[in-house]
Amino acid sequence: MVDNSSEDILNVLRKTYGAPKRIFTHEDPFQTLIMTIISQNTSAWNAAKAYAKLSNKFKITPEALGKGNIRQIEDCLRVGGLYRNKAKTIKNVARTIFDRYEGNISPLLDLSLDLEALYNSKNYAAVHLLLILHGRRCCKARNPLCKDCPISIYCPSKSLLDRND
Repeated sequence: MVDNSSEDILNVLRKTYGAPKRIFTHEDPFQTLIMTIISQNTSAWNAAKAYAKLSNKFKITPEALGKGNIRQIEDCLRVGGLYRNKAKTIKNVARTIFDRYEGNISPLLDLSLDLEALYNSKNYAAVHLLLILHGRRCCKARNPLCKDCPISIYCPSKSLLDRND
């Protein structure tokens, strides 16, 4: 493993995959949270379609989704896959935020700001999106493509693969 900075890794990922494009931006952090839940393990296209269906059926607020009918939420999310799990998660998260925090997600943002400090804040979104893209294209859990990996020299797992070759 090469001892180098995270900036080097970010530069390699940018060179390999290009500048990441954000598929959604919301001023409201709760809406961003819901879109993040929907986008797990699905394509950006299907996540956007599922979010659009959900926002056409419900107001995207902790109260509306927390009190929403689970079957209707599932129906909106069906296009995004794993819709039952995602609907249950969305309903539970929304209900918790509504019940414990009176629908105000702001107290929870302090934690995310601490996490963001781990990255240079100007690169936070790029790091996040590039790592997701890298995971989908190269660093796959079941069949990693380590030999083709542009950042394998930085990876602690690379030595494990080298022993198995």
